[in-house]
Amino acid sequence: MKTFALALLMIALTVPVAAGQPPDPTETTDALVQDYTRLVSSDEQGFSLMVVHLNDFTTDALFTAPTKYSLRAQARQNLMFFIKGEALRSIAVDTDYQVLQVDPVTLTGQPHRATSFNISNFEDGTRLSAGEEFQGLISLPPLVRVNAPFEVKIGQVNVYFDLSPDAIERLQLQQ
Repeated sequence: MKTFALALLMIALTVPVAAGQPPDPTETTDALVQDYTRLVSSDEQGFSLMVVHLNDFTTDALFTAPTKYSLRAQARQNLMFFIKGEALRSIAVDTDYQVLQVDPVTLTGQPHRATSFNISNFEDGTRLSAGEEFQGLISLPPLVRVNAPFEVKIGQVNVYFDLSPDAIERLQLQQ
């Protein structure tokens, strides 16, 4: 629980850079990661969740060499997300994630099933008690455009992404 709270705090908080001083690389990285991170908590589903869109910026911030190089290369070819969650009560882990492009008029879209990869306790059906964490990756072919609104769905929980113009521009520059 403490590790999860620390991770959420690290991502959620950034300190503005004072005028005239060069930006602190740690603060800049935290701000970049925050642009591609969504947090959600579901009492009904029994977990809190952090979903991070993987790209050059987030893989560098979240992983160490040589893992970050491999994940960065994979994230350039596929749509990938880092998932970190914590059980709020006794639950069974569900790895049936779907990603869909959100139509701005109907607010619906065609779901695309993602493939999951276990890092820690991220296998379908794994039983967790309150306070236990799980981590993994989900990946799918680039069927969903990140420059338009999209959702990552797990059960009845929808994690909505509508990246800012700056976040989209940074992604386009990395290509």
